[in-house]
Amino acid sequence: MSHVELRTYEVAEGGMDAFIEWFHGLVPIRERYGYRILFAFADREANRFTWAVEHEQPLDVAQKAYDPAPERAQHFKTNPGVVTGSTAVEVDVVIPTRGTGARP
Repeated sequence: MSHVELRTYEVAEGGMDAFIEWFHGLVPIRERYGYRILFAFADREANRFTWAVEHEQPLDVAQKAYDPAPERAQHFKTNPGVVTGSTAVEVDVVIPTRGTGARP
């Protein structure tokens, strides 16, 4: 069984392009630690960035291995600092996206 987390970030006005560029650099780091990015969407009008990440392990276990990763720490030094708020919740998959192991 896979575990999916839905993350939403509020992004400062004018900061979306910088955040998206930074986010693209984060994806391969996450993937090295077993995460799969299911989707990522930018709602420029609302300054909102939403993405979903999946892992085979429970998310708290996966995060404990990922958080101290040196490449993660290095990448976070380049964070543009434009996120003004965020939410993250574990969700149930109802209709799986193509190419994922997520099952309802």
